[in-house]
Amino acid sequence: MTTLESADSTILSLAAMLEQARIAREELRLRQSKPVKFVTIKKFCELTGYTDSAVRGKISAGVWLLDREWVKAPDGHIMIDMEAYDKWVMGLSHAVNQ
Repeated sequence: MTTLESADSTILSLAAMLEQARIAREELRLRQSKPVKFVTIKKFCELTGYTDSAVRGKISAGVWLLDREWVKAPDGHIMIDMEAYDKWVMGLSHAVNQ
């Protein structure tokens, strides 16, 4: 391979990486522009720093109520309502669903 061919190959590789980065930025922008209302316990823990056991403890103790701070999806997964969580954090959980 000549030096020119090597340079062309490098340029093409860089162009492909730039395009991948552009697509990733666009996907991130789209996700941020439309917040997700419900998340799994695992994702909730990643986002908030709570542990799985802390979340399940709030559910089992009745601190977070079914159809208020959490719901059960048709497939049986527990989904946390992020809007209700925000209200709970602000001390407004009683205002959810009113």
